[in-house]
Amino acid sequence: MMKAWRIWYSRKKDKTIDSLHLLAVFTAMRTQDTQYVKQIRVNSPRFKTVKGIGAGSTIAAIKKAYPDVQPVQTYESANKARRIVVYEDTKMGVAFETSNSRSKKPVCSMVVVFDPGESAAGYLDYHAGFDLMTPVAK
Repeated sequence: MMKAWRIWYSRKKDKTIDSLHLLAVFTAMRTQDTQYVKQIRVNSPRFKTVKGIGAGSTIAAIKKAYPDVQPVQTYESANKARRIVVYEDTKMGVAFETSNSRSKKPVCSMVVVFDPGESAAGYLDYHAGFDLMTPVAK
């Protein structure tokens, strides 16, 4: 398969690992000697898109900056305690996940960057411990 996730964690002020903030990069092999990036995922509020959107941004702000964004996938934990909704703009190659979508004002918990024209959902399931639910209608 020759695909891999590479994950880097942030550090707290005391230099210990902050496992809540990460940068994850999904790579694949183009040839035997050439890797390329297929997807980048980041949940640190320190990173923003060129339009100023990142973890902590509201869905309203996301829709204003990316008017073509649509809900495309829903994930739910087996005990239904947690739910993730993925909003995607395939033309721009960017997706936004909300981790508390049952709230009246869900906020972005992760930004996903991928090849424009493709889909963030087309790669390995990143949501360990979640059952894949029926995709949300576009």
